[in-house]
Amino acid sequence: WICTASAWYKLVHPTIAYQPMFRTVQCKVDLCARASAVLCQRPDFKLDVVLQLLLNPGTATSNPTAAYTSQDLVAEAPFLYGQLLILAQKLQLGGGPQGPGARNLPLLVDLAKLAKAPQMAELCLDVDLPEEDEEGKLGIREPAVIQQ
Repeated sequence: WICTASAWYKLVHPTIAYQPMFRTVQCKVDLCARASAVLCQRPDFKLDVVLQLLLNPGTATSNPTAAYTSQDLVAEAPFLYGQLLILAQKLQLGGGPQGPGARNLPLLVDLAKLAKAPQMAELCLDVDLPEEDEEGKLGIREPAVIQQ
C-alpha cells in the first residue's frame, strides 16, 4: 500500500519506474514474514539451518512466488534483526524475564552479526558459503522440517 494524505493505493503491478522501490519493500516484508514464522515455531534454530526457508518462496504467508538471494538477506539483516527482536521480546521467546533473553536466540545472534559486519557472512552462517548459482541462490543445506 502507498498512503498519501488523500488516498491509499494498492501497488500490485508497479510500472518499470517503481519496480526497484517496490522490490526493496517487498523483500523486507517477505523476509521478515518468513523469519517471523520460523522464529515463532522454532526459536532454537540458527540462520544456517533456516537459510533456504527464508530465501525461497512458499515458506510463510508472505509473497509465495518471490525468491531472494543471500545478498538480499545480508542487506536486510539490520531491518530483520530489529523487527524480530521486538517480536521475540513481545512473545517472550527468550524465556521471559528469567530466561536468557530474546537477544540470545540463535537466529537473532546470527542476524546481529550479519547486521554489524556483512563481510563476515561466512562466519555468521557457520559454514563455507558456496558460490551462488546463476539465479543467485545458495545451496547451503537442506532445511529442517519445522514441526508445529
